[in-house]
Amino acid sequence: MRVPLSWVTELIDIQDINLDMLVDKLTLAGFEVEEILVETINQKSEIILDLSATANRPDSLSMNGISKEIGAILNKPLNPIKTGDIITRLGISKIKNKQSTINFENCSEFLTVKIRNLTNLVIPGWITQKLLCCDVTPQKNIQDLINYVLLETGYPFQLYDLDKITSALKNDNFQFSINRIPKNDVVSLTVNEVKTEYKIKTEILGLYANNLLIGLPGISEEFNTTPTNQTQNFLIEGSIYNSKYIRQASRKIGLRTERSARYEKGINNSNFLSAFSRLLALIELSNNDIGISCCSTFLSEEIKPNKVILTLNSIYEILGPIKHSTVNLKYLSIEQIENYLTRLGFELKPNNNQTWEVSVPAIRKDDITQEIDLIEEIGRLHGFNNFITKLPAIEKIGLEDFSYKFRKKLTACFLHEGFNELLNYSLVKNNNQTEIILNNPLISDCSVLRTSLLPNLIKNYSENINQGNVEFEGFEYGHIFELGLSNSYNEFEFVSGLFGNLEQKTNWNKPLTTLSWFEAKGKIETIFNRLHLKTSWVSELDSRYIETLHPFKSATIYIKNTNFKIGVFGQINSIIAKKKGITSNLYLFELNFEILKQIELEPTLTLYSEYSLYPKIIKDISFIINNKINFIDIKNYIYSINNELLINIELLDQYRGETIPLNHSSLCLKLTFQSKFKTLETNDIDKVLNEIEKGLKIKFATQMRG
Repeated sequence: MRVPLSWVTELIDIQDINLDMLVDKLTLAGFEVEEILVETINQKSEIILDLSATANRPDSLSMNGISKEIGAILNKPLNPIKTGDIITRLGISKIKNKQSTINFENCSEFLTVKIRNLTNLVIPGWITQKLLCCDVTPQKNIQDLINYVLLETGYPFQLYDLDKITSALKNDNFQFSINRIPKNDVVSLTVNEVKTEYKIKTEILGLYANNLLIGLPGISEEFNTTPTNQTQNFLIEGSIYNSKYIRQASRKIGLRTERSARYEKGINNSNFLSAFSRLLALIELSNNDIGISCCSTFLSEEIKPNKVILTLNSIYEILGPIKHSTVNLKYLSIEQIENYLTRLGFELKPNNNQTWEVSVPAIRKDDITQEIDLIEEIGRLHGFNNFITKLPAIEKIGLEDFSYKFRKKLTACFLHEGFNELLNYSLVKNNNQTEIILNNPLISDCSVLRTSLLPNLIKNYSENINQGNVEFEGFEYGHIFELGLSNSYNEFEFVSGLFGNLEQKTNWNKPLTTLSWFEAKGKIETIFNRLHLKTSWVSELDSRYIETLHPFKSATIYIKNTNFKIGVFGQINSIIAKKKGITSNLYLFELNFEILKQIELEPTLTLYSEYSLYPKIIKDISFIINNKINFIDIKNYIYSINNELLINIELLDQYRGETIPLNHSSLCLKLTFQSKFKTLETNDIDKVLNEIEKGLKIKFATQMRG
């Protein structure tokens, strides 16, 4: 927003104010001065501030509004603008409505006035100068007055050619209404003085005079009702539309005008009639022979001011002591507090116990709703830099709860395995009807709440590979969402990950290879072992993972000997891998963090056994076995042969190749033997090994290898 200081000086006496001090005070008060411009306009040097206001202060987006703020900051009175009495002469008031045909919940004010015989309009030079200072190109017609009033008061008005409307209707009397435009209709709008056609594809409302479409409410006028330089009879529309409605309507049709942009920021209706009166007074000033008459009126009732209770103790607790020259702490005085609020237009009614009942001015009713808002206003005027900044002395910054401690423990396990932590949005693209869809998403790619973390992890991998980052293995904590009964939803915290693409040496005498399914499974089991979790793996797959994981190379993970499902593990679905253009040698897992945390919380009884003082003996055995036989069955059977001496069984290698029969694998197991009572001899071990080899041949039809 460009603010010419010459215009501000007409409203407030700031001639003796240092420019740098003014800029500093505006910045501290929440109005950022982005640039100070010095321009020569019509042979006159102009100092212009380019500043921006916070989103909750649309009342300051006009010369009158920002000048009022400057006056409050500098404690200087504001010179009132002469609005004239035309609105009163026309009998228009909040109490008397001539017509109430606009029945639209998103329109709080609607007023139209007819202007006839406007033939000798002369735009004053001082208005042209102000328009140029604000970077608005003068058009030397009535539109200059519309633009000037917008800059001065912040209220947009719309012009129509009255003769074109009455000619199309063949009637001088008409009523306004806001109705839905039929779908697939083509409307012609005036955009930057050019006729532009738009086909109505979704629900869009139009402003009608009887059955004639004259424009889109708050956005643009219909081309056939646009005034020209020869127009002498005008219809002026002044209205206030809901900012949310205008934003949605502009997005639907794909058109954003200066008028709609102003509505999107929000407009307060407290000074609406005075702004309209100001516009009519400027029109009448240059042409006394014109005819002005009210056409239609739809005005909301006067709203009683908001009342907020303010306590002195709250002010002191939030703002703290102020800076001063003495050693003792000093706080804002009651006189200072009342002075600041009075300068901002608030009315104060003192109560007992150092409290006030504060009446909020109508122009600030939208952003001043609670006590903290008033305290912020006091801080703004005094200057937040004039309060003492002192952090409280804290010996210990918070306590680590169990959830945080367990997350740290689990994170350490993942980091130890070489994973990197990732972070993604909870909002994803809509893929199916079972997802929770947002009512008003900003973009289509973030329109639903995710039901799994895995799709985003696959997307992360694909993007990293395309960028040349091949060393990508990661995990992510995040929330997923599910639809429940009666359109409710459930929210759960999960931890998921992706790995397996890196080629590694699993044996010193073999080349680099990617992980096999069992080796990847072992990596997850290593993490479970660090957490002291006993698990069982079942060959089944939840329906939500069918498109993500391979249907025959996936498993559901349970807590051993229970029905507690903690997650899934599997190889990526080859279809999605091909679609993304990535390798299919990827393994994914998704674990329920809440269940893992719950299991960690459960008390466990630690059992101790006497440590053997005798040495261990390690032996390897290799055999060929059918792929249909589960390794857990082999392991349990070997333990059953001799569980006194055999203390551990570990799978060292799995091999499939030309020398191995079809549908068979070669397994190499490491067997660890140890006795609690004596040093084992070779004969003791050989005897057990013979029993194991003989039992495997009979039980599983294995072929022993040398």
